Amino acid sequence: SGKQEQQGKLDYTAGVVLGQLPDRSSYFLLDAFKEKLPANLIATAMVNMVARWRDVAQQCKGEFKAAIEDTAYTNFLPLTFESLMRERGIAGYCQLLRVIHSSKQGSKADRIRAMAEPLSQARVFIPEKLIVLPTRSGMEPYDVVAMFENELNKWPSVMDDDLLDAAAGAMEMTL
Repeated sequence: SGKQEQQGKLDYTAGVVLGQLPDRSSYFLLDAFKEKLPANLIATAMVNMVARWRDVAQQCKGEFKAAIEDTAYTNFLPLTFESLMRERGIAGYCQLLRVIHSSKQGSKADRIRAMAEPLSQARVFIPEKLIVLPTRSGMEPYDVVAMFENELNKWPSVMDDDLLDAAAGAMEMTL
């Protein structure tokens, strides 16, 4: 929340780019980030991902969607996202969805559990390593696959499951 940001106690924010075969049978983890970002850098991280992957999606005749969880803390993100997209000359390129989780959709744990089937059937392909340059200056590059696998191996008792939640949300968007 904004109060946490003022106190320097930021929560993790995560985002993923999933690729999918035309028949929608398999998923590919293509890109991701997990950082403690202040509010103003969350949209920057999202736009950076769109900018990196838009040409690939166009060449593959695929669609590109971005989504944010609709919370009080993220209310400003759609405007910031659109503004940054205009500045980068890629406005209107991808659809920005605002995700509101309801009790009918189940809990975050239910969303993550839904990934078990494609994972157990070897329909999710994860690279051995994916080094990410951080959004915030002064941070070292990091291996986001190691972070993802740590969350996956320790789930449901892992303290931060943000990458799993982001991947589950991305999979949900492809259904």
